[in-house]
Amino acid sequence: MDWTQAFTIIGTIVSINIVLFVYLSNRMDTMNQRLTVLEVEMRNVNQRLSTIEGYLVPRKVFRFEESETKDEPKEN
Repeated sequence: MDWTQAFTIIGTIVSINIVLFVYLSNRMDTMNQRLTVLEVEMRNVNQRLSTIEGYLVPRKVFRFEESETKDEPKEN
């Protein structure tokens, strides 16, 4: 194998690696965009839920405290 064949093989391997890198880079970019869209959608859903909870939960909060009760004798 002479030097021209070696350069051809090396050039082919390098170009295949570049193509794979570009393809994977594009895939990662689209995945990043999808994740960003999902994050925005989650924020919107959380905002809607907090708005709905604001309507459903009463404004007045009652605090219930347990009081100590004495054991009453049981009648037989």
